[in-house]
Amino acid sequence: MTQTQAPDPNKDERLILAGLIDPADAERISSWAKARSWPEGVQLKDPESYHVTVVHCRTGGHEPEQRAWLDGMKGHFELEPMGMELFTNPGHLSARPVVLRFAAPQLVRLAGRLYDEAVRRNLEPIRYAATYQPHITIGYAEEAPVPLNLPRPVTVKTLRLWD
Repeated sequence: MTQTQAPDPNKDERLILAGLIDPADAERISSWAKARSWPEGVQLKDPESYHVTVVHCRTGGHEPEQRAWLDGMKGHFELEPMGMELFTNPGHLSARPVVLRFAAPQLVRLAGRLYDEAVRRNLEPIRYAATYQPHITIGYAEEAPVPLNLPRPVTVKTLRLWD
């Protein structure tokens, strides 16, 4: 179950609900990523940070009443790997996010409902593409290697507010 925390004045106002990756799956993906031939300068993420963002809003992170509708959100989703690519949204670093894309029809439907509810609540939900695209950011690079074999399916067992 998710819990609402007191606002941190040093944090931004974002409200993010994320699907946490099963730790064994995260380690497997990390090992798979490390085995690829990456260009110089790649920065691979710690597998403990792997998650699938379900809904991301610009506002609502500090307001308990704006977070309460997501408290206790549950879900169990199987994600089928579809490919690896460079993400096109603006990143936090000079290199571009490298993401694993997934097919996850149930998660896509949930994300759509949550997006619509966030719009209704005026929380300014963010969507970089026309439709929700489940993905895990595995690192940052100027280019991505061509994956010969994608990792096996991944499981999301927990949804939580991302702080």
